[in-house]
Amino acid sequence: MRRCLLPLLLVMALSLSGLLVVGRTVAMRAPRGPALQPTTPRAVSTLSRSDVNGDCAIDLLDLALVSASYHAPYPFPHAQADINGDGAIDLLDLVLVAMNYGWRCPRSNILVAPSCSRFDPPRNDDPYLAEECVCLQNVDGPAADLSGWHVRDEQGNRYEFPPFGLPGGAYVRLHTGIGINTGTDLYWGRDSEVWDNSGDTVFVYDDEWQLVERYSYRSGYPPPVPTSTPAATPLPTRPQTPTPPMATPTPSAAPAHVVIRYVFYDGVVPRVESDEYAGIMNQGGGTVNLAGWRLNAGDPGQDFTFPSFGLLPGRSCRVYTNEVHPETGGFNFRSGHAIWNNDRDCGDLFDASGAPQSHYCY
Repeated sequence: MRRCLLPLLLVMALSLSGLLVVGRTVAMRAPRGPALQPTTPRAVSTLSRSDVNGDCAIDLLDLALVSASYHAPYPFPHAQADINGDGAIDLLDLVLVAMNYGWRCPRSNILVAPSCSRFDPPRNDDPYLAEECVCLQNVDGPAADLSGWHVRDEQGNRYEFPPFGLPGGAYVRLHTGIGINTGTDLYWGRDSEVWDNSGDTVFVYDDEWQLVERYSYRSGYPPPVPTSTPAATPLPTRPQTPTPPMATPTPSAAPAHVVIRYVFYDGVVPRVESDEYAGIMNQGGGTVNLAGWRLNAGDPGQDFTFPSFGLLPGRSCRVYTNEVHPETGGFNFRSGHAIWNNDRDCGDLFDASGAPQSHYCY
């Protein structure tokens, strides 16, 4: 399908070339938006900026969003459609999307950790902005140099990292308000909130403005962590009637911070795409037994129910469409056809009680 679309995009760009002179004249007369500040080289930033909707893929939807804003006066219907940041949405922005068509996010060890993020602090946001934060984790590998990296939200608010290194397995919290930077906490220095309480998206870019992480949330995800631990049942004070020895308790499923971290939705196996998979990660501090947990692939009946399986903190497993890989858990839907839509889809993860634990869209 991609091989057919790319020539089509090029033909569309060529067919629009006759409008170049007229288009630029109209754009000059229309109210223009502010151009990007020259702190980011355009030659580097236009690749990831061509991902207009921020779904880690440059595809037909991005072209449609630029087309919908074509020659629109400022403020633009889709602000991110100004790919080259020149204050106008014109033919050049369309061409940039066509040139970068088919790009996808590179894999990264730096991921958003919902378990230690606070997008909606319990107290009013503005007076307590230091409590609002997004947390990043270096989930694997050596220390990562985050100097010059960027974080932004859906509204375009941007933060640039100072010289900073994040060791493997470590976390760093980026607080919205004012404070003193340390090795575990950084402060944005803003006087108003960033993260929308009802839902938002965290975009993480490296020092060349390549998108390396995207995490979306909505109100209620992940579930709140209890502030206290239930008291243990008192032990009997005298001997009781002998009973058979009790089995070693399995790890508790709640509170849990197990999330869908990635979906490989465009398999390479012809027709059936049996090599599709969803990556499930434990971002909490303790082992979680996934027995009875359910992964839904977007449609009724597209469900996988986990057997008893202890997922260690910081570790991942995969649920394939129809392949068995023991090194990642050995789980699959046993589906004879592809189940993840190549254009866009959502997955949901529920614990053994049926409570939602993670929602992931691409």
